[in-house]
Amino acid sequence: MKFTCLIPTYNNGAMIGAAIESILAQTHANFELFIVCDGAPTITHEIADRFARGDSRVRTFKFAKGERHGEASRHRALQEATGDAVCYLSDDDCWFPDHLQIMMDLLASADFAHTRHTFLKPTYEFSSILTQLVDPATRERMCSEKFNIMGPSVVGHLTSAYRRLPEPWAPAPAAVPTDLHMWRKWIRAPKVRFASSKAITTLHIPRSVRAEQDYDTGLRETNFWRINFRDPAMRAALRELMSGETTDMPAGRVALRANEIRRTQASETRS
Repeated sequence: MKFTCLIPTYNNGAMIGAAIESILAQTHANFELFIVCDGAPTITHEIADRFARGDSRVRTFKFAKGERHGEASRHRALQEATGDAVCYLSDDDCWFPDHLQIMMDLLASADFAHTRHTFLKPTYEFSSILTQLVDPATRERMCSEKFNIMGPSVVGHLTSAYRRLPEPWAPAPAAVPTDLHMWRKWIRAPKVRFASSKAITTLHIPRSVRAEQDYDTGLRETNFWRINFRDPAMRAALRELMSGETTDMPAGRVALRANEIRRTQASETRS
């Protein structure tokens, strides 16, 4: 399966570098990357263009600032998608290296799939949402209330299914979040097959609760965690500790458990 990976970006500047790096580090390497600049600053264009020069899979789309969050520009870029499926990454988030591999497995029997929305609090605690879209009651609630269980970074869908939607990406009404408005289109569309996984494959580091943090610090924080979760032991520790119904976990406990996993693996190798 080939993926079209799409990063929409507006005003997070150099932070996009970490997001791009996390896509280029995917173990499933059959993808194209679309960086969709919605009135983005010059520094974003420069970084995107540098990656495009170095990797033929990367393309930069440069648009003037569009209505709302530039949803229409996302649709314009997707008209040129050659992937069998589309996955999204917010410009201040990062994927774990096995994200696309897990999404490929989910989309083998679904039109729209998501993994577990997980974010890092300023208190260095991982927190996540267990609610899943495969639950009909959840879908009903998302359509009737201002209720959302996931951001774009955990979502993927078949390109063919997107092209069958009655309405594609388009500016959301003023009172409705952009992503929720789009998820409602999928929920209301006929004959869409949904898949959900409790696997943690991405990390959201919300800027909304880091209002005092400058972009350079934000980039360092994102890169710190992006690089740490290249380590299979870190991914295994986070997934193990937050299995079942656990939704919150101190980062320190994850690091300690990862050390235990490494020691066990080293001991087994020696023996």
